[in-house]
Amino acid sequence: MIRSRKPSGQPGRRRVALAITAVTAALIAGVVAPPEDTGAWFVAQQTRNGNSIAAATLSPVSGLSATSRDDGVNVRWVDARQQTWATANQVSSGVSYSVTRTIDGKDPVSIYSGTGTSASDPYPVAKDRQTQNTFSVGGAVAGAISEGSVWTWGADQQYGSLGTNTTLNKYPTKVTFPGNRAIVDFSYTFASASAVASDGTVWIWGYGSDSPTPRFVAPPSSSKIISATFDGFTVTMLDADRVVWRAGTGQTAHAVTFPGGRKIVQLSRAGMVLASDGTVWSVGGTDNTYGQLANGTFAWSDAPAQAILPAGTSAVRIAGYMNNTAVLLSNNSVWVAGSNKRGQLGANLPSGSNSNKYAYLQKFQVPTNKTWVDVSVGSDTVGAIASDGTIYIAGRGDQGQLGSGSKSDSSVPVKTYNPDRVSYNVLQLSTGSLQSYAVDQNGTFWAWGANVPSTPVFGNGDAQYSTYPYPVLAASGLTYQNGAATFKTCDNGSTPNSAGYCPFTGQASYTVSYRYLSWSASAGPVTSTATSQQTGIAVVGGPGDSGMCLAIQGNSSAQGTPVVLATCDPSSTSQKWTTWSDGTFRANGKCLDMKGNTSGSIVQLWDCNGLGYQWWVARDDGSMYNPSSGLCLTDPSRSATAGTQQQIATCDGSSSQKWTLT
Repeated sequence: MIRSRKPSGQPGRRRVALAITAVTAALIAGVVAPPEDTGAWFVAQQTRNGNSIAAATLSPVSGLSATSRDDGVNVRWVDARQQTWATANQVSSGVSYSVTRTIDGKDPVSIYSGTGTSASDPYPVAKDRQTQNTFSVGGAVAGAISEGSVWTWGADQQYGSLGTNTTLNKYPTKVTFPGNRAIVDFSYTFASASAVASDGTVWIWGYGSDSPTPRFVAPPSSSKIISATFDGFTVTMLDADRVVWRAGTGQTAHAVTFPGGRKIVQLSRAGMVLASDGTVWSVGGTDNTYGQLANGTFAWSDAPAQAILPAGTSAVRIAGYMNNTAVLLSNNSVWVAGSNKRGQLGANLPSGSNSNKYAYLQKFQVPTNKTWVDVSVGSDTVGAIASDGTIYIAGRGDQGQLGSGSKSDSSVPVKTYNPDRVSYNVLQLSTGSLQSYAVDQNGTFWAWGANVPSTPVFGNGDAQYSTYPYPVLAASGLTYQNGAATFKTCDNGSTPNSAGYCPFTGQASYTVSYRYLSWSASAGPVTSTATSQQTGIAVVGGPGDSGMCLAIQGNSSAQGTPVVLATCDPSSTSQKWTTWSDGTFRANGKCLDMKGNTSGSIVQLWDCNGLGYQWWVARDDGSMYNPSSGLCLTDPSRSATAGTQQQIATCDGSSSQKWTLT
């Protein structure tokens, strides 16, 4: 069995450095008032003139280290009172420390001030975000999932988007699926609808499906779909491994590959997706006439294109439809790109022309004193909902779609009226541009905007008025139940680790400074650096007692060289690895690396880069564990065959995952 590397006195903590590449200590510089007479002595060539100290040499702290844990970073240093200037004068108190963290040398943040000799810098906790849709609004139709069933209401005289083979549902009506399947995801895009069942099957109806009732869509083989959208031409699907698949009606699905092997956590109705690292991408082959891809151009892109977010931010929620994309950022701001024909960008920009379009995100001017939790996009409206249950909408308002009592467009977001004791927690804007919906804290549906007396669309049977500029009760008899699956995201753009925390992105450095009473060094700042250190040399034997060892194919130092199994040979340099304090295993000037962070990713040599793909923990159970992916080094052949390139896979305790360091 191999021994896990744990720092002394820290049981269960792995001494590694994920994003931390340097720890620095600096001495405060400055001129200070003379101290009281203490009889202190500093260096032989310096003298005291009464109580005045002309100069005092204090050394920077030593023994700096940074230990990364699942929940943060622990910074340690040796007590300055052990230095010569302090021991020679029997200094036992009066030393105070300050610790500052920077990321990539920017934005210093104070994390500690006190007399101790260690500081903890906790990682942010990952937040739960919804990955599935359970309530959606189409043209003049709407629907929601309740107790595993889809219920729809509204009017559709042409396309069959109600899914019930009817043209009018005055009240919520249950959509029937073969086998009475339980539905977990549901979405409307104008007159096209999609649903995903708990067994991973995908169903479509309405425009483009040639069916007024649910029609089966063949999902990718061996993939379980958890969310889908259908725009009448293409079905976009997200599977449980966070891979996006696309299929034209009646065609075989193909996977969409995003740069860096990014995993996707949210789909939108505009062909835009949110990745787990907070970046936003188009899926490729999507319209960009109005700049709705937010990538600075109006050009069509067959390949995935990355949206340009404001510097230093990441996305936590997205929404889109037709000509607009909205993004909720980690800094609690909302931004929108695309058409501004009805003022829906909410940025107080000129509107009213088809040429009024923006390929870069514009700031949606919602109040800054609220915490925003989600965004929604309709045909000509954009809205955001806050944690206090308020809603703000910009754009088309001629039918009362803003819910503020007005029947005019607005180029700045206006507050939707809240009936007495009503707090909204879900917002859905119509892709037909005429209605808006919300759900309150009790699961009750509300609607405002256009209604057609002859074919009432709010699901309440009301045929009295044609427009409702204030919210009214909708979807009579139906209670909203949000049973959608959630995923964890990081506001700093990193990928949550297996413990649910968000490691820092970039290179983190810690500066430790100190002073004794009111004295500080008169010289300029002095720094010392603690970097990753080699901790030993190892041969990695395994798996199990196979007599094989982990080796570099051809003992090459080329980028991407496969790491394979070979018969153990004590004289072979291709089987010798050096172990380092940052959790890396190194050979030939490179690091043991994963080509991806999903089960089945191969293991290779790669330039050492400080990323989690090169972080390995030798655990007590004999496994070589990668905390950033939560997976283990594995012999995929399970037969210890020489030449087999190794992979990572779900940790299962099998002999194919047992390794010995000697």
